[in-house]
Amino acid sequence: MTKQLGVIGVDVGGTNTDAVLMKGSVVVSATKTLTTYDVSEGVETAIREVIKNCKDQYKIQRINIGTTHFINAVLQRRHLAKVAVLRFCSDASRAVPPFCGFPNSLRKVMEGKVYMLQGGFRLDGLDITKFDEDEVKKCVHEIKESGIKNIVVCGVFSTVYHEQETKAKEIIESIIPDASITLSSTIGYLGMLERENATILNESLRPLAAKYVRGFGGILERLHLQNCKFYFTANDGTIISLQKLIESPVLTFSSGATNSMRGAACLSGERNAIVVDIGGTSTDVGVLKDGFPRPAGEHIDISGVRTNFQMPDVYSIALGGGSLVEVSMDDVKIGPISVGYKLLEKCCCCGGNSLTVTDLAAAGDVFTGLGDPNKAKAVISPEDTARAIDQMRKMVEAAIDSVKISVGDVPVILVGGGSLLLDTNKPLTGCSKIYRPENCQVANAVGAALSQVSGVSQNVVPFDNEDREEQIASIRQQAIDSCVNAGGILSSVEVIEFLKTPLQYLPGNLVTVKIRVVADLDEGFAGMSLLDNDSFKASIDAIDESKLSTGETEVDDDEIEPHENVNYDENGDWILSKYDINCIALGAGIFGAGGGASPELGRLKLLGVGKPIRIRSVER
Repeated sequence: MTKQLGVIGVDVGGTNTDAVLMKGSVVVSATKTLTTYDVSEGVETAIREVIKNCKDQYKIQRINIGTTHFINAVLQRRHLAKVAVLRFCSDASRAVPPFCGFPNSLRKVMEGKVYMLQGGFRLDGLDITKFDEDEVKKCVHEIKESGIKNIVVCGVFSTVYHEQETKAKEIIESIIPDASITLSSTIGYLGMLERENATILNESLRPLAAKYVRGFGGILERLHLQNCKFYFTANDGTIISLQKLIESPVLTFSSGATNSMRGAACLSGERNAIVVDIGGTSTDVGVLKDGFPRPAGEHIDISGVRTNFQMPDVYSIALGGGSLVEVSMDDVKIGPISVGYKLLEKCCCCGGNSLTVTDLAAAGDVFTGLGDPNKAKAVISPEDTARAIDQMRKMVEAAIDSVKISVGDVPVILVGGGSLLLDTNKPLTGCSKIYRPENCQVANAVGAALSQVSGVSQNVVPFDNEDREEQIASIRQQAIDSCVNAGGILSSVEVIEFLKTPLQYLPGNLVTVKIRVVADLDEGFAGMSLLDNDSFKASIDAIDESKLSTGETEVDDDEIEPHENVNYDENGDWILSKYDINCIALGAGIFGAGGGASPELGRLKLLGVGKPIRIRSVER
């Protein structure tokens, strides 16, 4: 009997690991298991279960995995490598050196040798100063002596002109053959500091990424699926190869949210809608545009670090199935504290003594599939239940309104395990139609199983030039080539993002053109096989895990606490706190919204002064 072909999608969350086996766009089997401390153990269990639950036999041709492993490593300051940075900038940007915008707890575990060298480009392609090979070689020898093997190379305008970064990489490899190197031109976009920050995060994670891939290779062997291909899901809703993951682990930071949104589009058939993903602790709300998540703005904050790589635009609120509920005479409070993975032992309907959102749904007869609803009804009156359910609805409506960009009503797709707790018999304000499709609880795993790859290209184009259309066509072709090289089928290529952003205050009427395309994966695409590559295995075994961070550093050691009172000294001078500086920068950004540069550089300079900053009245 010929086995049918199937694809397994796995999404690893903080509480649950979900898996589905799909034939085309049809869910054949689904499972939900608890996430384990050793992530690979939970993934292996989920894959075994989803295969076991199939009525028919399937040949698994591919496994796609979505994971929060790498973003969690940054949040917890664990398994991060020290990074040396070579910045080619000449005298430009020296006031804001590498790592200057990092929280202290991250700097302690990531910051290695830092060099600001001759080189860098102007926007017109001319050198700021000439690239100095001898200077680079001297610095690389110092890095070698320090024992650091993870190196970042970043240059001014290197996204447009990357010759100096490429040359520096060649020099590094000649001196430190086993060095791991990330070029900023391969990670971020225009905006040197944000691009450099993203590149530093990426390089610090590369040893962990290599170990992670090796671990999943072991899973395939134990499941007798060693001939099966496997990919990882990326921030833009597509999949990337093993090699790409090892090169660029930051591309997976927000894959969980994008998996849910892509899965919602697949299950509902609605390509333009708002997706509400209700989990155990939080609710994520995002916008689908042509079946893909709407990308966030140019600058994204990752654990206190300002970056500019591709991320989805997601709004989160503290509302989930495990969120605690407090009801008084005149108020209802839901969250932000949640019982999380202890829901089954803590919630009232299961015999616990913590009133949760799950209990509200049980007491209101919205969802009665967990425990005994009568136990929930015993601790909250029908009137308070109605008030609390109404408050829950208002929270979801406010979140939906926060991501809308038009006044009219829009379709809403409810997914996630907690979506069953929301009463859909009553309309949501601002929603034209509510979808809660079959298998909505595992929409994230469905999104992971989808099989498209992407390509992106960005460059600066003089808009007044007669050949601008040719230059734009060249950018589009570069994106298509990148997509096809990743395994995309040329005939299925589709442009999903085409942005033209003017560059203010620069001559030549310049615009930044960014084009992103997607295509269906060619199942015959071989890619690069790493798991059978002896040199790859040897390079992983050579990683010295004792040099990676342990997570013992306090994460919030430099958290900026809000305060209302202004600090004046005995002379009447205003002594600026870090919170004051942040507020001034935010206000400057708002007042300058009609024009002017970002206040971020000024904020970083003030925070890096290292001594009290006084503001004195002109009347003195």
